[in-house]
Amino acid sequence: MSQAAPIDFPVSTPSIWRHQTHVYEKLHALARLCFGVQRSTLPVKLRTNSLLIGPTGVGKTHLVGKIAAEHDAEYLAVTLSNWIILGGRDRSSQTTWVAILEFLRRHHNRPVILFIDELEKAISHRHQDTWSCHLRAEVFQLLDRKIPRDLKDADGNVIGPSVVAAAQDRLENHTFIVASATFQDIWERSSKSPIGFQGEIAESPALTPDLLARELPREIVNRFRHEYLILPELKHADYVAMLELTSNRVPPYLRQKFLQLGYEKIPAAISMRQGCRFIEDLMTDVLLTERASIQLSDLDPGIN
Repeated sequence: MSQAAPIDFPVSTPSIWRHQTHVYEKLHALARLCFGVQRSTLPVKLRTNSLLIGPTGVGKTHLVGKIAAEHDAEYLAVTLSNWIILGGRDRSSQTTWVAILEFLRRHHNRPVILFIDELEKAISHRHQDTWSCHLRAEVFQLLDRKIPRDLKDADGNVIGPSVVAAAQDRLENHTFIVASATFQDIWERSSKSPIGFQGEIAESPALTPDLLARELPREIVNRFRHEYLILPELKHADYVAMLELTSNRVPPYLRQKFLQLGYEKIPAAISMRQGCRFIEDLMTDVLLTERASIQLSDLDPGIN
C-alpha cells in the first residue's frame, strides 16, 4: 500500500465564538482603559481586576490570550496548580512570585496582561493545610498588586530594591490582571432543577452576578470589579453556531462531511459538556475518516 499523501488543510478557526462576544467586548474595553490611561496621575485608583467565571471548555484562557494579542501586550499565565510558594521545600525551582517579578522586569516598557487561572484553588475551604494558606496569601498579594519583601533570586541573593520598585510600578500602573475560575460547586447548585408541586420540574435560576456576590467569599469580592464576566455552559444554538461558522473555513471537499458529522455529534457534546473542544474533536474525526478513505482507496481503486 502506498503512503497516503498529506491532507492540505488551510483552515483557521474563528478567534471569537458567538457565546464569547459579550465578555470579549468588556475585556477589550478594560484593556484599552488600562493601557491608554496614565494611572499614576489619577487621584483615585482604577479597579480593573476582572474575574472571568465559567465551566471548563468555554474558552476562558483563549479569550484572555486573544485580548493580549490584539493589544500587543506581553502575556503571562499563572496556574495555581503549579504555583511554587515562597520558602517552599523545592529549592530547585523558581518561586512563582520571583518568576512574576522577572517577567515584569524583562518587559519594563511594555503593557502586560497577567492571567491567573484556577482561582478557586486559592479560596477552597476544603484545603486548610500550610501550603494552601501560603498560596492564598500570595495570590491575594498579587491581586492587591503588592510585591512581597525580600524576594531572592535563584542564587539566594535578595533582589535589589530598585529592581523591585520598577517591577512594582509595572504591576500597579501597566498591568491588566484577569483571573479565571470555574467555581464548579456554584454552577452545580445553580443548575439543579428543583422539584415543584405535583412533581413538576421548576426552572432553575441563571448564574447571575448577584448570586455570585452572595456565594463568593468577601475576600474575593473585594478584590475584583463588581461586574463579573460570566461565560455560561454552551447551549444547542452555540454548538450550531460554532459548527456553521467553522464550516465556512473548511475546504469544500470536506465541508459536507464536517457539517453532517457535526450535527450528529451535537447532542453528545451537550451531554458531555465539551464546550469549545467539540470543534477540535469533530475536526479530528473528520480528518481520520478522510484519511481512512484515502487508505481504502489505495487498497481497492473501486472504493470511493
